[in-house]
Amino acid sequence: MSRIFYSVLTLGIWLLGTVLLVAQDRVEVTPTFRFKDGIYLNLEDFQSNTPGLAWDQFEKALVINPETLLSQVDYIRYKNSKERLDLSKIWGFSVDGLPFVRIPKDSIYKTLESFAGLRLAGKICYYSFESREERSYEIAAYNPLNGQPFRQATVSRSVNVFKEKIFLFEDGNALNFNRKHLEPFIKDDPELLGVLADLDVSDPEYQEKLFRLLMAYNRRHSIYFRQ
Repeated sequence: MSRIFYSVLTLGIWLLGTVLLVAQDRVEVTPTFRFKDGIYLNLEDFQSNTPGLAWDQFEKALVINPETLLSQVDYIRYKNSKERLDLSKIWGFSVDGLPFVRIPKDSIYKTLESFAGLRLAGKICYYSFESREERSYEIAAYNPLNGQPFRQATVSRSVNVFKEKIFLFEDGNALNFNRKHLEPFIKDDPELLGVLADLDVSDPEYQEKLFRLLMAYNRRHSIYFRQ
């Protein structure tokens, strides 16, 4: 009896130890998680929280707007050789625990390479930035005597637009943050899908409610990476 008891006890301790090791190895990605600082050469670096390059190898000229979380980078170059990294080929980087994602040149009007800080990390990641777009407008000149237009033309104007992006932690494919793209991301949560379906697009707080729904989904569906 005692042998069986000690065998079961030993097995139990071993299993508990294994579970604890696995739990320690599973680190949850949360909105407040502080990522390791460094340069992400690709998506896999970000997903595993293991930057491919450490900052201490480099000199950098970059600025970060603390309000918009937009970073503009002039260069990142090796300290010894002064060779510059090709910024268009890195996925992003992390500064003070905050990940920044590279914004494609054709998506933003800045001349320098630009990177957006993640405002939400989790199963669905979110970031935003301001850009400019050319939009066409119809203008007309009116006859003051009869109020009828006598000349019309189409003009293009550059306007500021606020862009919001989301991507699944597993694939990194950035899409516009809207109902159409969020719906398939949360298809595994019928309750939140119902909430999404009930949102009124004409509601002035629609976009804010959409973001709160996104945060709720991340709270309910944890994702982990190995540290």
